[in-house]
Amino acid sequence: MGPVRGPQATFPSTGGRLAVQLLVFGGAAVVLALAASPRWGAAFAVFVAANLVGAALAPAVETVAA
Repeated sequence: MGPVRGPQATFPSTGGRLAVQLLVFGGAAVVLALAASPRWGAAFAVFVAANLVGAALAPAVETVAA
């Protein structure tokens, strides 16, 4: 094990992670829509939604314990 290690959740929560991502990226889309243009905000929201759906449907990457 190296000197840098990422956090490991004892009990992973897919629903909680998705809720936080929706809150953060949804808020960013709203701010972008208000600050720049509603079109940019909508485009960002569509891009984020497609990525979240893709990540949810993709198979999990298994980690190997060192």
